[in-house]
Amino acid sequence: MGTWHGSLAYRAWVIGGLVVVVGVSVGLGLANPTDQRVIFAIPSPLAIYVGGMLWMQGRAARGVAAGSEGSPMSTRAEEPALGDDPPKGWGGLTRVLAVKPIERGGRARREQGERRDMARPGALRSRSDADVQGPTVMSGRRHGRSVRIEMLASDYETRVSKRAPSFSVTSDDGKLKPAREAPAAVAGALDPLSADARWRGVEVEGGSEGIVVRRRVKGRARMESLWMDDLWLAERLADAVAD
Repeated sequence: MGTWHGSLAYRAWVIGGLVVVVGVSVGLGLANPTDQRVIFAIPSPLAIYVGGMLWMQGRAARGVAAGSEGSPMSTRAEEPALGDDPPKGWGGLTRVLAVKPIERGGRARREQGERRDMARPGALRSRSDADVQGPTVMSGRRHGRSVRIEMLASDYETRVSKRAPSFSVTSDDGKLKPAREAPAAVAGALDPLSADARWRGVEVEGGSEGIVVRRRVKGRARMESLWMDDLWLAERLADAVAD
């Protein structure tokens, strides 16, 4: 199911290939309705069709295994942090964002008093037939600040409740650029960051109610856990304006 939602090429192969296989089978049958040898021409395109699906599924599975250190939540390959840039991939970002050192086995000690709620408003009709409606929400406290992450279809919003001066940030082909009125601390936090595809489409707003990072996620990017990058960015800016 993840391959179906994550790859346009896979969906095109499944639908287009099925049409071709059925079309070839019907066409040969109509062209030679009395020739029983037609049936022996069908296995070849069918084998190519099924083989192509299996190959794409295997490639997607290898990408998940390589990019997420065993987590199905990310398909990005692991890349270490360079300069001030955060690492890429589930494993590296998890280590950077952990509020306590991660123990062996991948489990992190929970910060005393920290609360983390994951709510998916909606109705679950049965164990085998789930109907989830509304956004996915994660909320809690990190480093003494309230954090709320909301994901609704392609729209992601990450909010860190840290009172901040009014400012805005936009992305210019992956390079985060503060607006002219942004304080020097915001510019200082963003300048060392490299232009990167992960920041494309990102918008940031700061103000009295906190720092909000928004983005619209499309296609395969839904499998890349980009909300973790947004959380990293929001907390970096919150630390900058607090100094």
